[in-house]
Amino acid sequence: GGITLISLAAVLLPYSIFAPLALIAGALPTLFVLLVHNRRHHQWWERTTPDRRKGDYINFVLTQPNYAAELRLYELENHFVDYHAGIREGLRDDKLNLAKKRASAQALSSFALILVMLGCLAWMGGRVLAGLASLGDLILFHQTFVRGQTQLGAFFKNLGQFYESGLFLEKLHEFLAIQPVLHSPEQPVPYQRQPNDRIIFKNLFFQYPGGAKPVFEEFNLEIEAGKIIAIVGRNGAGKSTLVKLMSRLYDPQNGQILLDDVDIKKLDIRDLRRSITVLQQLPVFYVATARENITYGDINREFTDDEVIAAAQESGAWDFLKDLPHGLDTLLGKGFAGGTDLSVGQWQRLALARACIRDSRIVVLDEPTSFMDPWAEVKWLAGVRSLLRGRTAIIITHRFISARTADEIHVLDGGRIVESGSHDQLMQRDGLYAQSWREQAQQSLRKT
Repeated sequence: GGITLISLAAVLLPYSIFAPLALIAGALPTLFVLLVHNRRHHQWWERTTPDRRKGDYINFVLTQPNYAAELRLYELENHFVDYHAGIREGLRDDKLNLAKKRASAQALSSFALILVMLGCLAWMGGRVLAGLASLGDLILFHQTFVRGQTQLGAFFKNLGQFYESGLFLEKLHEFLAIQPVLHSPEQPVPYQRQPNDRIIFKNLFFQYPGGAKPVFEEFNLEIEAGKIIAIVGRNGAGKSTLVKLMSRLYDPQNGQILLDDVDIKKLDIRDLRRSITVLQQLPVFYVATARENITYGDINREFTDDEVIAAAQESGAWDFLKDLPHGLDTLLGKGFAGGTDLSVGQWQRLALARACIRDSRIVVLDEPTSFMDPWAEVKWLAGVRSLLRGRTAIIITHRFISARTADEIHVLDGGRIVESGSHDQLMQRDGLYAQSWREQAQQSLRKT
């Protein structure tokens, strides 16, 4: 575009040095309109980001099968349809107002361009009448000027697009420049995965960023290697927060977490996370084959069918995986055509299989049976000691039937361990654990 403009200017220059300058001057209002309104569009985009995200979320609620039954049962479909329409209409109205203002400004800039062209043609016509130029010169001048206006308009439009893209790229670069809060040390201590992985939580103080109050204050706990321990407590007591601190998803504001007497902050973060297997409280599933859903537990290894099946058997997932249309190669999830969906409990057992196949000495199970039916839970608990054999295991739960399988139970309350011991020992003490156990037992009896 630039080369073409230079060529056209060279054609106009012999008639007058002011001819190419007039061409550029006539197009400058167009450039000004483009720059101003591209900036306004970018500002609108930034300002309406929360509304557009909200609209996308409501669209997700309206189109995902997980929400379909409740929307119908609670008669929420019209509410969300109207909510979505209101957001989209507001965004559309804003965008239409921007478009109207832009169109009006472009009309004025086009009018200015026409006036400049008419003035130049009148000047050239006067030269023809005065005998200073021929009719052919007038035709050439007219064609060149019109072509120059078209080319200059396209050139400025591209400049406007570059400008607007640059505004968006500024935000992208700001995002890409965000640095991780947690880092591996420059010279990490080599971590050798030993059979004895003793874990010590020492004087921990932790409060979530922006949190109203601390989760832990002076928290202390020691976990012996090879033991299965359970941490029980009410919802919100901080059980799941321990997992995040152990995995260095967060760092405590004070205190230490020691692994084999080494502060985990001195270890390479990747080495630390490879040494720990975590089953999250809410089961994570991938729209992928059953085999992939399991082998994602260790993406750096190749697994045989026997290893995958063994992990599925240990978790209880093989009971339903073996009946799938294509076995381990069945696509799971409804995100793509031909996929087979699972119940929440089945997804949880599949996530447990993913945890089982991971070769790590420390296993953290966060509410491992929360979505299992009673029959599956009893069957799984019967084999849990075999599943965790030779590993240091932490079972985080509020279901005391799961905690009973542990070698030692720690009761978490108010950000501290208030009781520790085996199930029988804690029942004899008749403290918070015994009281909660009886409450859960009574609730179970009432349900039956």
